[in-house]
Amino acid sequence: MNEFNEAFEPIYNLTLAALQKEQLAMSDLIVLWYKRKRDLHKLDSETNELVAPLIEAFDRRTEALMQNPLLATAAYVDPRFNHETRSSKFLGDMKEIAENRIRLVVKRIMELDPSVGIQASSTIDSEREDNDNIDQFIELEVARNATETRRRTID
Repeated sequence: MNEFNEAFEPIYNLTLAALQKEQLAMSDLIVLWYKRKRDLHKLDSETNELVAPLIEAFDRRTEALMQNPLLATAAYVDPRFNHETRSSKFLGDMKEIAENRIRLVVKRIMELDPSVGIQASSTIDSEREDNDNIDQFIELEVARNATETRRRTID
């Protein structure tokens, strides 16, 4: 019984303690997911036969979760994941998934209300305006997320 409790404690902490007790931003879910994954990998699979199959299942689920466009986008706009030292290592294929998702959302917003258009800076060349609008939108989202993260850290 102790082996079972030891092996499943990280998953219990993720589901019951974190996900059910508070409302999380999707990027916070990613942080918690990887913390629990780290906790699982710290367990000794030599002394607990449940650990190795649980790690394999958790790793498979991680791959599936990270292909989710919403989670990929959440990671992309979160500066904890998307910055110079981590983005290429962590995001990988998620970066393309996230950028496509953001382009789709921007396009849909523009279709619903063209007056909401994002204003390009006067210094941007007109032939790059379409791509720059999306880049500007992404930069605004990253800045907004960074502000919210700092605010949560201070509180």
